[in-house]
Amino acid sequence: MVAGAALLVAALGVPLALGRVGPNPWYGFRTPRTLTDPEVWWVANRMTGWALVASGVVAAVLSAVVGLAWPSAEGAPVASIVAMCASLALGVLYSFGRVSAYVGDLDAGRIPGANARSLPTEPVDGSSASSPQKRGRDAAS
Repeated sequence: MVAGAALLVAALGVPLALGRVGPNPWYGFRTPRTLTDPEVWWVANRMTGWALVASGVVAAVLSAVVGLAWPSAEGAPVASIVAMCASLALGVLYSFGRVSAYVGDLDAGRIPGANARSLPTEPVDGSSASSPQKRGRDAAS
């Protein structure tokens, strides 16, 4: 049962890791910074999602190993729960550390291309007259 709970945590991390969860107040790495800055939201939730997947899988494996090693021991369920909680806590702490480092680098301008934090003013589909593709076609004709 503990391994199932750990796998549920891992499964909840998959949409975050794959970038399928946009900014919202209910699910994801929610801090004032992630909720107000979409760039930070996407990066923080991808990092957190992978940390949840990894720690959930590790917790499930540890729980299964404890259950198999001591199938009749009275302390096995407690040991499984402790292993799961420790693994998940390490995953969360790792995630907070990575996100904090990212935000620090972002604020200090150490992330290339992140200092221009506004969205592009031109469409990215090449429909603008000043886009390189359109200029190239116009120059060739």
